[in-house]
Amino acid sequence: HIWGNLMLAAAIATPIFGWFSDKLNRYASGESRHQTGIMKIFHRSPQMSRLLVLTIAYLLTSVGILLLAAIDDTQNVLLLWMFIIIFGGSYTIRGPMFFAMTVDLFEGPQQGRILGATQMFQRLGMALAPWWGGWMFDLLGSYHQAFYLGVASLMTACICSWLAGIRTQVQKEAFG
Repeated sequence: HIWGNLMLAAAIATPIFGWFSDKLNRYASGESRHQTGIMKIFHRSPQMSRLLVLTIAYLLTSVGILLLAAIDDTQNVLLLWMFIIIFGGSYTIRGPMFFAMTVDLFEGPQQGRILGATQMFQRLGMALAPWWGGWMFDLLGSYHQAFYLGVASLMTACICSWLAGIRTQVQKEAFG
């Protein structure tokens, strides 16, 4: 039941975030003459708009994981539904946004290598996380450490994405 609702939240949220990303990209490209607030930051860099959406997805996914960690009673239906809506509505967005951002930021023949390397490490983490979480549960009687490591991994990925985005943007401005 929980997994089905997670997928329903993902099915609803993913096209909404994709639309939002495209909308930001158009604003950043200068198609709107009325740029205000956050849009001014991205005026010179339409590629960075996807990075903003990716960051929102990282943060929401982290909040969802922390909500799951906060559930200490199986009768706590409110936290469970908050987890389903926030986590389910954000975790699948990272995939399309990450690929779109990578293509936007790293033009040229290195795209395949960059995507391959990042996906290799992501899949390795996905393969090891259940094993590590189970081991931590056996050792400490709780999954909390696994949840916190997941949040730390998401925040590390978010920081690395920004560093790559800023570095690439500086290079594009310097070398045209």
